[in-house]
Amino acid sequence: MTYGWVMVRRGMDQREQDREEKRRARLALVPTLVAERDRRTVQYQEEWDRMEAKVMADVPGWEVGRSVYKTVNYMPPVNQFHPMTRLAAYH
Repeated sequence: MTYGWVMVRRGMDQREQDREEKRRARLALVPTLVAERDRRTVQYQEEWDRMEAKVMADVPGWEVGRSVYKTVNYMPPVNQFHPMTRLAAYH
């Protein structure tokens, strides 16, 4: 009986070590994933600005990339919108 409980405890300890290893690996990857997302957001914004410049070329006083909202804080987009892939579906 005692041997069984010893093995159960070893199994529980191993599972806890595995969970901790996964947690540490995820925490180590977070900065890399955030940096990739930020880089992708900048690329999408540059593409969006190029497309906006082309579409709004005839509008006097339009400034490309300037927000139409009156906020000073940068708020990252909620949904990643890639203008080239989604607009291509409509044409």
